[in-house]
Amino acid sequence: MVKIESSHFYFINKWWLTGICIIFGVILSNEFYLYIDMRKSILLLLFSFVIGSISAQKIIVEGGQKDVISYQKVSPASGLDGVYVLYGLDHAKLTFNSTTGNTLKWYSYTNNIAAKTLLKDTESLTSTLEGLTNNTGYVLEDGADIHRIWIIDYKQYEATALAVSSVNLSPCDELHLTPTASLYSMGYNEAVFPSNRKLLDIQLPIKFKTMEFSDASSAYVSKDNVVTINSLSADILLTEPPLMNTTFALGDDIFSAHWGLNKNVVTPEYTAVAVSAKGVAKHTPRDADNELEKTKGDLGGSAPVDVTFDAYANEPTTTFYSWEFATDDKFSNVFATFSAKEVRYTFSEAKIYYVRLTVSNTNNSCLDSTQTFTVEVTESSLNMPNAFSPNGDGKNDVFLVAYKSILKFNGWIFNRWGNELFTWTDPAKGWDGKIGGRYATPGVYFYVIEAEGSEGKKYNLKGAVNVFTGK
Repeated sequence: MVKIESSHFYFINKWWLTGICIIFGVILSNEFYLYIDMRKSILLLLFSFVIGSISAQKIIVEGGQKDVISYQKVSPASGLDGVYVLYGLDHAKLTFNSTTGNTLKWYSYTNNIAAKTLLKDTESLTSTLEGLTNNTGYVLEDGADIHRIWIIDYKQYEATALAVSSVNLSPCDELHLTPTASLYSMGYNEAVFPSNRKLLDIQLPIKFKTMEFSDASSAYVSKDNVVTINSLSADILLTEPPLMNTTFALGDDIFSAHWGLNKNVVTPEYTAVAVSAKGVAKHTPRDADNELEKTKGDLGGSAPVDVTFDAYANEPTTTFYSWEFATDDKFSNVFATFSAKEVRYTFSEAKIYYVRLTVSNTNNSCLDSTQTFTVEVTESSLNMPNAFSPNGDGKNDVFLVAYKSILKFNGWIFNRWGNELFTWTDPAKGWDGKIGGRYATPGVYFYVIEAEGSEGKKYNLKGAVNVFTGK
């Protein structure tokens, strides 16, 4: 028979066991002759050791189909000596050993300790109480000494099935699971007045599969997920619904794990409806040394700004993609939308743009949007050098404009007689100081620049440039 005491286990201490052996050795030794008074004193001392051991005993809990578990998270303020969880109440009984000679009185209570019911008061020294019931408190009065415990039959709460609740307030954002057994109500009532109901911390794992975005593979991948429920409500609430079709399985709580029950209560397959989106944006910068402020922030900078947007989501649950481009962060002024997963867009006009990705499932019942991407296109500027030295030393060898956010550009170089020597349309490039493959004669030359900036500003620039030390 498995049994457990309602407080710590009591063992005979080695030191007083040694003392008993010495005392018996003295009494029984033929080498010593003791006066009868000394023998009485020694026997009295021995008797006091035994009584001390017996009086330390408290309520012994026995029975059930497994060993009795003493729940460890009971506050002393509850008024209870202990809470005990049994697996079934087969042959369950309470035993108390007393040394006072008082009549031992057993009581029971459920909701209110002040309304306890007398069960038995006919024994002294040793008393046993049988016929225990689930979710019940028991009180043993031994004169002025009072002991209180609570009994729980785990089998009456054991979950045998689990189903996804038919009442889902918002299956896109949370999901309810309903066990067929009332695990959530397994608890005890304190042995104080007024009594409070305390639920057991059962540490129940719920296992299922979901998906998460992997930076390494740039995709949503499957992963095993475990949510541990400590104190249950009527339904099990999952604040992050699974992103793929899956089953839900109840594993072992702290009690079934202790008993080795290997619980695995599984639902039918659940069809996922929740969606999750991940957007990735990458700015493609240019490398011209004479272009100013090529980047600003993560995505913006000198126009034209080329950004590639890539969309990822938990497929196949996600079926629709929508990229929105707006000029305000509330997206009340959307000027372009795209349904492709990859979108490459060129931002030309100087302003701040806002972009986000929204995905949905087949019937548009669940939506998810990414963070908002901000693209700031700078205003233009255009400055001309007044000299350069095309001598091949790698320093100031080319006549280059310093610019940013120039969308249209035309440039010409003339000699003093008005003859056109060079023309170009890319502000990132310039005149290398050569005419017909040979370096121009040092001296003064003239430029004419016509350009347009990202904010619509027109540039009409004319001026002279000095050419030094050609070859």
